[in-house]
Amino acid sequence: MRNTTDCNEAGARADATMIIMSVFIAAFVLIAWTTDPVYQGVSVEDRAPPIEGKLFNGQYWTEWSIEDHLDETWIPGSNYGTWHMVEFMDIYCGHCQSAASEVASEYNNWRATDLPGEQEIEFIAVSIALWEGDPSKDYSRENIENFRNDTGQAFPYVDDLDNSNRDVWGIPGTPTYFLIAPNGQIMYASPEAAGGETVYEAMNRIIMTQEMA
Repeated sequence: MRNTTDCNEAGARADATMIIMSVFIAAFVLIAWTTDPVYQGVSVEDRAPPIEGKLFNGQYWTEWSIEDHLDETWIPGSNYGTWHMVEFMDIYCGHCQSAASEVASEYNNWRATDLPGEQEIEFIAVSIALWEGDPSKDYSRENIENFRNDTGQAFPYVDDLDNSNRDVWGIPGTPTYFLIAPNGQIMYASPEAAGGETVYEAMNRIIMTQEMA
């Protein structure tokens, strides 16, 4: 004969397990409904993909990752944080060469500009190899340094001559510009800029008109 006490205990355990499972399911559903996910991509409002590699800071090459300079807790209106203006470029690209003096000038202007609160802006050039394998193009870190020095630029360069970052970002040509918020969200992407808006105009529109929390 089956022991009714054992049956009752087994039933109680099963009921308790069902209750716990129901609570967990309800919690997951609540999170799913109340969370606004930010997807990784290269369009405005996407979470920017990683950028990493050797970075030249004007003195030496060092390991660098943009992820180390982002703050997931930052929200629009925060009075702190570091913005990044990222330029994907090629040292042999004619358009990049023509734009170099403007980028250098804008960098100097923005470094001298008081941003809202205690925010900062960093310019980063990601040097890719559009003509990878072309024997007429001498891609090297030395020539990245030479391009930076010859164009009077004082901001850091990332060596992406293996095109690893370019491939992750799907960069079709150069120069291509992005403005990345302190939390890693893309706020401007030149491939989809409306009305020909430049990244510098977007910086004025987005950064300088913030209402501090």
